[in-house]
Amino acid sequence: MAEPGDETLVTIMMLVGAALCFCGVVAAFRPRTGSAVILTPTTVTFEPGTRRELTTPWEALLELRPTRFKATMRVEVRSLAGRTDYDASLSCVGPLTLHTLLHYYWQHPQARDELAERRSRERLLERRFGIE
Repeated sequence: MAEPGDETLVTIMMLVGAALCFCGVVAAFRPRTGSAVILTPTTVTFEPGTRRELTTPWEALLELRPTRFKATMRVEVRSLAGRTDYDASLSCVGPLTLHTLLHYYWQHPQARDELAERRSRERLLERRFGIE
């Protein structure tokens, strides 16, 4: 039990309170991350819900190219619907895997139906991006 004049308990409580406030501020100003790329059998959407959103049909893609910008890996996308350079470091699968996955489904339209099922997840987990 604290003796009169012993501020240790008060100091600990103040530090805990300050840490909680700091965490709240960081959470409030942290950039929102969500599904950064959405693949469907007919379209691919980059950065949905943002001002940089680009949705394009697979058939309208003209180029997918990995690039490096400063310390980030990006996927440069050119399509008939527009152009974007997507920060692939936001991807939960990693930038090179994302590029390989996008390229696979772009070049293999017969496999795009997998994107509506679990087969695409299995392909990703097994890293099966070759010709079958």
